[in-house]
Amino acid sequence: MIATLAALLVVAVFAGIVYRFAPTPDERWGALLERYRPHAPMSDWSVAEYEGVRQYSDLAAAYARQDAPPAAVVAQRVRRTRSPLSDLAKIPCREETVQF
Repeated sequence: MIATLAALLVVAVFAGIVYRFAPTPDERWGALLERYRPHAPMSDWSVAEYEGVRQYSDLAAAYARQDAPPAAVVAQRVRRTRSPLSDLAKIPCREETVQF
């Protein structure tokens, strides 16, 4: 019970301090705080602008590479004709052939 009252007293004192030192509407504190608003890279607009530029450059790169062969042709060129494990089957292991 005492802890609850102490917590409420701390909250009330803090609220009183904030109310006492808060600027009135006719003071210039708001304008002064607005004057020193953080600029890039701390503001959110720089991230949005960077993201837009990045997306545009990605699209420009995709349009520039339209003459590239389709992925199926590249896959056929890279595809192996035999299993890579067939070479491992010929390795002698205690005079035996390993089978995979």
